[in-house]
Amino acid sequence: MRLNTSQGLAQQQKQILTTQMRHSLQILEMPIVDLKMDISKKVEENPLLEAHYEADHPRQDELEKLIRDGKRTEKEYSFSDTIHYNPDKDVDPLNFVTIDKTLKDFLKEQLVDVKESHEIKSICIYIIENLDKRGYLSDSVENIAKDLHCSLQDVEYALQCIQQFEPDGIAARNLIECLEIQIAKKGIEDEKLTEIIQYHLHLIAENKLKNIATLLNISMEEVQEYISIIKDFEPKPSRGFFTGDEDIYIIPEAYIEIIDGEVVLILNDKLLPTLAINQYYATIAKEKADKEANRYVKEKLNDAKVFIKAVDLRKDTISQVLQYIVEKQGEYFCNGLQYLKPMSIGEVAEQLHLSESTISRAIKEKYILTPHGMVKIRDLFTSGIKSTGNKDDLISTNSIMFQIKEFIDAEDKYCPLSDEAIAKALKENGVKIARRTVAKYREELEIPSSSKRKQYK
Repeated sequence: MRLNTSQGLAQQQKQILTTQMRHSLQILEMPIVDLKMDISKKVEENPLLEAHYEADHPRQDELEKLIRDGKRTEKEYSFSDTIHYNPDKDVDPLNFVTIDKTLKDFLKEQLVDVKESHEIKSICIYIIENLDKRGYLSDSVENIAKDLHCSLQDVEYALQCIQQFEPDGIAARNLIECLEIQIAKKGIEDEKLTEIIQYHLHLIAENKLKNIATLLNISMEEVQEYISIIKDFEPKPSRGFFTGDEDIYIIPEAYIEIIDGEVVLILNDKLLPTLAINQYYATIAKEKADKEANRYVKEKLNDAKVFIKAVDLRKDTISQVLQYIVEKQGEYFCNGLQYLKPMSIGEVAEQLHLSESTISRAIKEKYILTPHGMVKIRDLFTSGIKSTGNKDDLISTNSIMFQIKEFIDAEDKYCPLSDEAIAKALKENGVKIARRTVAKYREELEIPSSSKRKQYK
């Protein structure tokens, strides 16, 4: 009987430990903003848990303003932004409309002024509600007519009404129609431009401009003029409007600063409160004879201690990981991406005497603000290729990609470098990689092949 009791107690303790470990791991995984919200929730639920902000800590309203003013999406904070930027491809921020209203609201406002029958307006609303995030109509007019039990002619008429709305190109059924709508609204009448849009957009994408010149019997200069006109059109009519996507707020776990030539790690712990046990409630509960109250307080007291310990452990673990990264990648923080060294999760785990899963959780979805901008910590972990100069030296893949981009940026645009030529240039720099590896890295940088990069005089 005593043995069974001991086994049951051991099993219960094991379950408690497992639950505590699971909660601790969950907290370790949380980005700092999520942890801030989780702390607020726990404080509300547990009267024995207190959160204290120092005088210079941001209050809740200040934090909300900080998040509002500095909110960016994960996509916008890409580690490779410094590599991927393409001035010919990226959109001028001044072209964006800064409004909170949705595209559908904007279209419905315009519909109010349309002098059409109630039936036509009802069809217009149905079409507006079925536009995708790009502002395109992906459903067919036949299906819409069937859904609404109305004539095909009425649906086509309603669609034409909406296509006259702002923004230009709205409610198009494909890219070609989107561009044609914009041509018509601008009053451009040019048969060759229309032919290029209707039949030869794929040749533009493949940079086969000579083929277009031959097919249309025009000069290369004329082809380039037509392409310039097409580039001025908007392929995504919904751009600049709120599409309903939820933003992911990003606040850095730490700041990396260069002070007197030294790389300094500054944890962003001002964002979080200092946690403590509420001694007042703990003392009152002890003085009460009510067993139920004592049991409740004991449970809440234990929960509070476990939570505080988990938060402290998260801070210590992340601090250790970041400190190791700072020491390892000092040259990168000082001088840029080409100095990023190969680094694996296994290496960090071994050096810090922690498990690889712990390191993975500590860096998951977390960012640091560096002299080079906001960086996802996970992106600092890269593989490497052996240097031909010193077999013990490894060159990170990001450093190689940086070199590839530099070669392409400096190339003759009328005679761009092939992947084979880039591989040879890298070999001269002590990096021996195959042509297909160059092609792989180039594609990751979203840089087209040499044939598609080629410009014409």
